[in-house]
Amino acid sequence: MSKKIDILGNQNIPAQGALIVPGRLNLSEALYIEQLLLGRKVTWLCEENVVLDAATRNVLEKPDTTAVSFSANDTAPAAIGETLKEHLKNNGVIIFIPGDVSAHDGECCHIPAPVLKQLCALGLPTLPVSVTRPEETALATEKTNKLANSVLSFAKLIPAKNISVALWREGLLAAEEIAFSAREFLNGSLPVALLAGLKKHGSSTKLFDGTDDSATSFDKLLGAAIAFSAEIRKQTKKKRVGILLPPGKGGMVANLAVLFAGKIPVNINFTSSHSAVQSSIRQADVDKFITADPFVRKIPAFPWPPNRDLIFVHTRKSRISAVLVSRRHLGLMRPFTVSLLVTEGLMR
Repeated sequence: MSKKIDILGNQNIPAQGALIVPGRLNLSEALYIEQLLLGRKVTWLCEENVVLDAATRNVLEKPDTTAVSFSANDTAPAAIGETLKEHLKNNGVIIFIPGDVSAHDGECCHIPAPVLKQLCALGLPTLPVSVTRPEETALATEKTNKLANSVLSFAKLIPAKNISVALWREGLLAAEEIAFSAREFLNGSLPVALLAGLKKHGSSTKLFDGTDDSATSFDKLLGAAIAFSAEIRKQTKKKRVGILLPPGKGGMVANLAVLFAGKIPVNINFTSSHSAVQSSIRQADVDKFITADPFVRKIPAFPWPPNRDLIFVHTRKSRISAVLVSRRHLGLMRPFTVSLLVTEGLMR
């Protein structure tokens, strides 16, 4: 596994003294930031009740390391800030270590609210830093061995007079967005990624539909979507296709089929007001809508488009089944042929 650490926004690291507050930070990431500040005095800052792993604690306890702590319950944070300003002289830098907490994968802020509030009350120029670990949020189709171990994204410095929890969070999320936008998979094709994922988990994963308590494997959904995509290409001319279906296997197949047809699915909220629905349809510029006859009968008050503009899923079932059977007999359902079929559709 790659242990590379990528850096984004390093031009935002100020030349003057500042408090660096990352949303999360492990030891290797902390030491990497220290390397970026080579030649400048670094002071480590922790909340007094923080939970640290043994390796981090050992580093902070070294004789040549400057580490200080504060209390989130102190009633005079400004006084703490005045004391800490001594560590910012001569362009010194204070780096806050959030410590170990229980959090979901991909969570950008591991700092407890009382601690964060106290940090922002110190009255110091503060630099938010987003720390992401791409493997935590990697797609099942991504090659994780090619991902960076960590990505450090530096936000813009917040002046001491402006620092607040809201501005720190805003800076953190902006840096997080920059880091996420740099992910390689975003340069790929959504239909191709869906195809790869459905193929990879075809027989091992199922979609459970609460409307009829059914369980449909991904490979069956994939086969139906590919066959239905051919129908959609024949029936539609515009680049967007409307979908008027409740959540379930029908809606899943419809969305996949539209994407495999090289078009953009537009899921219309059937619970919205008539004017909102008509406005969204007009703005989306679609010529056909995928739905099901039982669903149309269930909500007759909905402003349904004319029948000539509707593609009914249930009337395509036999045709889809016939396509799947014929391709199976022809040996066209092998994985590489499916890829060619979808690629051809995406290129049209």
